[in-house]
Amino acid sequence: MRFLSAKFSPGVLFLSAALLLVSCDEPSSNNTQLCGNGVLDSSEDCDGDLFRGQSCSSLGFEGGYLTCADTCSLDITSCTGYSPLCGNSILDGVEECDGSNTGGVECTSMGYEGGAMGCTIACRLDTSGCFGDCPTECLLHARRCENGVLEECSPIAGSNCYDYSELEDCLAGGKLCVETGRDDASCIEGCTTPCDAPGETRCTTDGSSLETCTLNQLKSCNEWEAQACLSGICEVVGETAVCLMPCVSDCDPAGGDTLRCSLNGQGIEVCQETDPGCTRWELQSSCDEDRVCNPESTGCELQGNAETCASPFFIPSVPFTMDGTQFSADVSNDSSGLGDGGGCLEGTEGGELYFSIFLSEGESVYVESTTSLPLIIQFMEDCADGAPCLLAGDAPVVYSAQSEGVIHFTVESWGPQYDGAWGVSVWTHSSRACWPRRSSTPTR
Repeated sequence: MRFLSAKFSPGVLFLSAALLLVSCDEPSSNNTQLCGNGVLDSSEDCDGDLFRGQSCSSLGFEGGYLTCADTCSLDITSCTGYSPLCGNSILDGVEECDGSNTGGVECTSMGYEGGAMGCTIACRLDTSGCFGDCPTECLLHARRCENGVLEECSPIAGSNCYDYSELEDCLAGGKLCVETGRDDASCIEGCTTPCDAPGETRCTTDGSSLETCTLNQLKSCNEWEAQACLSGICEVVGETAVCLMPCVSDCDPAGGDTLRCSLNGQGIEVCQETDPGCTRWELQSSCDEDRVCNPESTGCELQGNAETCASPFFIPSVPFTMDGTQFSADVSNDSSGLGDGGGCLEGTEGGELYFSIFLSEGESVYVESTTSLPLIIQFMEDCADGAPCLLAGDAPVVYSAQSEGVIHFTVESWGPQYDGAWGVSVWTHSSRACWPRRSSTPTR
């Protein structure tokens, strides 16, 4: 709760009287009419720059300045050094009191003979209602810091009053005196690992932790704060220390790894050292829009349009799909001699789609139809009329490469009577967790 203005001054009582003669024909003056005339009238706490000798400090604040509201009441919003929760009747943070809640502190707690302990609008104890003469107002056993010395409020010999006396010289012992709460303070060790500028970073000697220069609010000094790099290591990159994951090399130039196609087939990667003792595949160059990387040559080649054997569509990465709305309209090129070789399915009519894909030795490729339209899949080493088929059958078909290299396959409809929406999907054993159930032998 934040006070915006105050119409009273706790601990200060103003007694005044005024004789006002009013004739029957003249209206009486009121506070609103008198406010702003530069004179402190009886009902006003202030007027202009007149505050009856009061200040933020006299009201219990640590500093700031008073202003006078339009209603000639005190405005304390510019005073500083009090709890923003002051006014909720609960002792919060550095509050000495709050309203009628003095935390059990009475006038006698401070060595006075008696009286009523009050509370200012800044939630500071107000002893103006106490009686008895005590030179210093402090709560018994309260502690504070004064110029690096820890002081405690204790009884004055031969008197009922209390005063602060030295408990420990923190500075002399190489420590800091820190006020840790309301009426509490202690000597603590200073910053053991001091640093210059908050935000600076460095690595520990063994590289296991990252240290950051941080302002210690309690100690009022900068010191290094360590953060473990967990499974990583701390390294300096440029001028900044960072936690890095340990390097795991994914290629070996000494073992023959030099160039390869990127995983999406859109570029060429080179094996190079990225960190000391760590080698990784890094992109060397990207292929043009109409080209893809062929792993057989590790070069960018025309992708092809899938219309003829001379221009097969090279599949750079899997999974891969291609589809259309009407097979007979989308696929019109028919090679009458293709499929006449051994192991091929004869007697088919209609256009073919021509594909090629690079397979490692023992790698399996799965080709399926994604619609109800039956499709014929035929695998061959060379795409040419009369070339023998390595495998042929109705989709889906699985082919396992006997050696590393580029393999060709065609996708064809059984004839013009089989038409409509079509689609073909291609996977490899490493791009699909498990294969769908399928017939072990091709059927027509």
